[in-house]
Amino acid sequence: MNRPNVAKLLRIGGTYVPGITKYNVSMEDLAGEGTTRSEAGIMHREVIRKKVKKLTVNCTHDDPEILSVASLVEGDTFDAEIFCPGDPAAVNNYISTKFYVSKITIDLMLFKDGKGIWSVAFNAVEV
Repeated sequence: MNRPNVAKLLRIGGTYVPGITKYNVSMEDLAGEGTTRSEAGIMHREVIRKKVKKLTVNCTHDDPEILSVASLVEGDTFDAEIFCPGDPAAVNNYISTKFYVSKITIDLMLFKDGKGIWSVAFNAVEV
């Protein structure tokens, strides 16, 4: 697809992912074994890691783009720069970190004259 403007939300291996139609970053604390509630209902938290990032990304691609995007996330992990203004460690609203893909879904939206338009959705979790 001819994309004169690509939203600079997610960069993997120096390449901004094109065609993003939905982009979500959630940040969750990971609780340790010592996290529990007392009999009085008071929460006692043992946080082992704060603000672990989880990405949900949806994109629309043609045949060549889907192959190039799939190659960006094909390894066990990938390094990425993400737009994440809610992270206190963000520099100019971006952070760099490592992710693994927990789920990828590829849907064919249109097939005409031997060519396809695809919807690609993936979830990635910070390592």
